[in-house]
Amino acid sequence: MLRIDGKIYTGLTSPAVTDGLLVGDDGVIVALGEDARRQAPAHLEQIALGRRVATPGFIDAHAHLEFIAEQLTQLSLDDASSLDNLLERVAERTRSLPADRPVMGVGWDESDWPEREMPTCQHIDRAAPTHAVCLRRIDGHLWTVNSEMLRRMAARDDLSEDQRRRLEAVSRDGILREGDIALAAPLVEPTAEEKRDGLLRAMRHAATFGVTCAHDVGKVAPTIAALDRDVELPIRVVAAVRPDALDASSLVEVLEGLRGRRVTPGPVKLFLDGSIGAQTAAVSEPFADDPGNTGQLLWEEAALEAAVDRFHVAGLQLALHAIGDRAIRQALDVLERVLARHPRADHRHRIEHVEIVTPDLIERMAKLGVIASMQPNFVGRWQTPGGLYDARLGSRRERLNPLRSMLSAGVPLAFGSDCMPFGALYGIASAVNHTNPAERLSFVEALHAYTFASAFAGRIEHLTGSIEVGKQADLIVLSGDPAEHADVKVEEVFVAGRRC
Repeated sequence: MLRIDGKIYTGLTSPAVTDGLLVGDDGVIVALGEDARRQAPAHLEQIALGRRVATPGFIDAHAHLEFIAEQLTQLSLDDASSLDNLLERVAERTRSLPADRPVMGVGWDESDWPEREMPTCQHIDRAAPTHAVCLRRIDGHLWTVNSEMLRRMAARDDLSEDQRRRLEAVSRDGILREGDIALAAPLVEPTAEEKRDGLLRAMRHAATFGVTCAHDVGKVAPTIAALDRDVELPIRVVAAVRPDALDASSLVEVLEGLRGRRVTPGPVKLFLDGSIGAQTAAVSEPFADDPGNTGQLLWEEAALEAAVDRFHVAGLQLALHAIGDRAIRQALDVLERVLARHPRADHRHRIEHVEIVTPDLIERMAKLGVIASMQPNFVGRWQTPGGLYDARLGSRRERLNPLRSMLSAGVPLAFGSDCMPFGALYGIASAVNHTNPAERLSFVEALHAYTFASAFAGRIEHLTGSIEVGKQADLIVLSGDPAEHADVKVEEVFVAGRRC
């Protein structure tokens, strides 16, 4: 058994703190506070926190374990300091690879560079004239490829006529946005074994950040479920799925097939628009740095409504990616009509990101009971004055990511990172120190959104997400109190009462 004494945040807003907990040999919390201290079995392990604190393990409600795996195994460019620095690193990578091996670089962000210029085909050709190269922007909504990769893309014999027309259009600069990424993605797909190994490494990496559960919203749910059957996963995973060509009845079977020891089936994810960085988020006012461009709506509304209706009637949860206000409005219009036809209590449908949102849309979310799955990490990374959102959106920057407004309106608020950057402590600090003081949260509120509320968004709040009797002991020990100190580290991580 394990007993922890000291300041323990519960992940709840009330009571927010307890001063002791006892974990049984089965990894379940059996007592709190004075009740925990009264019990002292012979084989008890004790942790006295002192000035440290314990909290529930963080639950990242919007993560891409595949992206983390790529950053650990591919050419990581997230800390490239300039366009020239990126190209130097690409050239260095090619020197260590055979000519037939493509180079996959991930995580670059031109908004961090002095020139703020995206790499193009012509740039990459200078660094890698013979190797095929794909460079994925940090948000995943824009890739840049070089001439050799364009040649390999054109050599595919499975492209439709429409895809060939798109390939001709993107060949001018090698920049692929949204659906065009599918032209290149199969050519850099890792092997099954590489994917499995990478995902395991990604989960271990996540645990070092205090993340004991991740909602994976990528495309690797079947691989994660297979891993869960073969080995004990380092962390829990709520595995979302993409619908592709499956109908609603097939998806029910697919989702249930994911359920395992540490894997829970999650929502069906649909993309309604793109991203701010790629200038493909569907906005009602043009981008400040691209006049005339209002982004992309990726669905015709009638087709989207038909899809949402099928999945909703089948009893499934929807996670609708919508960043711009046009996309958010489309999501709510569709959900409103579907829920009017087929009322369902506790549907827990989600809108992912919800960044450029107006007060009337927030009110509609509250009325419909739609969860706001938001990323405070974006606030710290891009919403500061002079940052990416200033360049893309101008004066609209201050109105983005209205966290306090969501809570005040009664919208369920779950937090994730989208791996940009990964880490709940960074996100919690960004929420507490929001660039718009009117949208700041308290530490307890931000922790709640990154623990219990994210468990609620994944339908696992009965199991984890808070320090309560009867729940799994998924918890972490921090070097100090984040409510008082900015520089806090994750020291210990427990999943089901066992150290990771």
